[in-house]
Amino acid sequence: MRASVLFWMSLLMCGFAGLSVPANADDDTAWALYQQAEDLFKRERWLEAQALYREALEYQETDSQLLVNRQVERRILPGPGLRVESRVFGDSVSYRPNTRLAEIQARELDRKAEIRRRFKQIQPPVLQLSHQLLQLDGDGVLSAGESVRLLIDVTNQGGSDADQLQWYASVPALNIAEKGLLESIPAQAQQTIELEIAIPRNFDDRELDLEVRGQEADGFSPSVLRVRLPVRPWESPELHLVTMSPDRVVAGRRSIQTFEVRNQGRLAARNLLLRSGGQIEGLKVGELADGFHRELLRPGEAWRVQTTVMPDVRVKTGESLTLDLVLQSDRQVLLKQALALNSVEAVVNEYGGPAVMLASLSTADLGDIALPTDFPLVPKSSRNYAVIIGNRIYPNLPENQQVSFAINDREAMQVLAGRTLGVPSENILGGTADMTLANFERMFGDERGLKGRLHRLVEAEGGADTVFVFYSGHGMPSPRNPDDLFLLPVDVMPQDAAWQGYPLTRLYTQLSQLPDKRVVVMLDACFSGRTDTLASREASLLPETSAMLLAPELPPVGDSRIIVYSASQGHQLANWLRPNQHGLFTSFLLKGISGEADTNRDGDLTSGELGSYLSRRVNATALRFPQAREQKPEMLGSPQAVLVRYPR
Repeated sequence: MRASVLFWMSLLMCGFAGLSVPANADDDTAWALYQQAEDLFKRERWLEAQALYREALEYQETDSQLLVNRQVERRILPGPGLRVESRVFGDSVSYRPNTRLAEIQARELDRKAEIRRRFKQIQPPVLQLSHQLLQLDGDGVLSAGESVRLLIDVTNQGGSDADQLQWYASVPALNIAEKGLLESIPAQAQQTIELEIAIPRNFDDRELDLEVRGQEADGFSPSVLRVRLPVRPWESPELHLVTMSPDRVVAGRRSIQTFEVRNQGRLAARNLLLRSGGQIEGLKVGELADGFHRELLRPGEAWRVQTTVMPDVRVKTGESLTLDLVLQSDRQVLLKQALALNSVEAVVNEYGGPAVMLASLSTADLGDIALPTDFPLVPKSSRNYAVIIGNRIYPNLPENQQVSFAINDREAMQVLAGRTLGVPSENILGGTADMTLANFERMFGDERGLKGRLHRLVEAEGGADTVFVFYSGHGMPSPRNPDDLFLLPVDVMPQDAAWQGYPLTRLYTQLSQLPDKRVVVMLDACFSGRTDTLASREASLLPETSAMLLAPELPPVGDSRIIVYSASQGHQLANWLRPNQHGLFTSFLLKGISGEADTNRDGDLTSGELGSYLSRRVNATALRFPQAREQKPEMLGSPQAVLVRYPR
């Protein structure tokens, strides 16, 4: 205790009350650099001052009042116990390096602007305004009810850049007043201003006045552009609606009906919508229910549309049905017309007999095989494509070895692709004819590696998201090597498939070269060399062979983007589902993609869900046939891919 008291007394005797401590080193360093920079700033040595200001900011990065030359004074307070009071003092200084840097930058910009202005006086920019009209019909005359794009070209024909051009455009008669800024227009260059002009149908004036002004930062402004555009009064276009080669109308079966809208007037028709005029009892319509859109139909042009229709099975044979169609433009009805369809026929098989005679079992014996009356409507994407092939007539094969329902498969898949797989009609390829070997090679590519139509189309459009390939027809193995599998073109004999068929491996190779994200291949064909027949008997496609001995396997895909669904495995047959007049595999493909395969009901149909659904439902139904044939569809590829995203 005595030693402690002596210690504090000695501190007090040594002048403890006025003891100094080291100052804040960073603040003092920052201040010293700032003072040097200030001296250079006053002498207008901007670059050197700028470097020192930035160095000072490494020690103190914000503008503030600094306390420099700090000292701390401590003293012992009187009274019981030992209490010490501290006091910090120093010089308060104004520290503003960020402000100074902003001033230097502004001076530099002013200096460059002055140089730019002096240069412009020597070689000034010369700005000119001009206009061009972009119309869908391209007739060069505006019409009431028309929407056009007006392009204002700003051309610099001078020797220096134009800067900060503020532009103003107005069309008083339409209450249009727009403005904008062009940052820079280089010498001998051009920039374009785009205006959208929509002229209402009730526009009475015969002319439109357009005025465009510009103000350049340094006063090199263009002359005012004033344009007077003639406007033609609105006239109702002369449109006619006709039926084109109406398809057969069979109760309980979809058919494709084709209509054509013809513009026989002298004016273009714009923003057209062709839709159904209302629900017709006993008749379901497909795409027509949502309507078809056409942006422009020029004089003399024809617009062809197709829709599926399906009469109810209860509609009487011979009854005549009509489709009520409405054609409108911008919500104004231009035409209402009732078009007659062909008289309803009874449900028959491909050889003229009643459908109920094709099989001895009823639909109830097969479980739930009813096809959806309509397919879910999913938004279309221009980056989706589909190739739909249905090979029905093989001229070199006897009647009982034709693929009786391939046409039905093809037509149904075309509708499904357009409504549920999100493929625009112009991207659905394959047409309506059976495919020869030459057709296969033109579509997919040949053995020399030449690209087919599909590849060229996808490549020209910059790539694809999903490409769907569907095939209904005969498949063949090679007699010498059963694992070499071929799609059989209609002009090739089965025994010639090994050198004239279209190999699955070549199809995979060509599809793997597409610039796309995913390819989905669906094959309603077996590769055992046998075929289902109308008499419910099996027949060999290979003469003098026992096709039961052939049990081929699908070749590996070799590309993670490709997913393959095959109707059957090994020596199994790909059966027909005669009550539906479709292949058994295709029937459940249609049902599954329509939503039944989305087993967890999350609105996303994955490839794995569809594969599991097909394997389960197709085989369960095949085992209910009198012959109890096993048919297990096979899937190759990733099970995680989302094939369809249904509207929520």
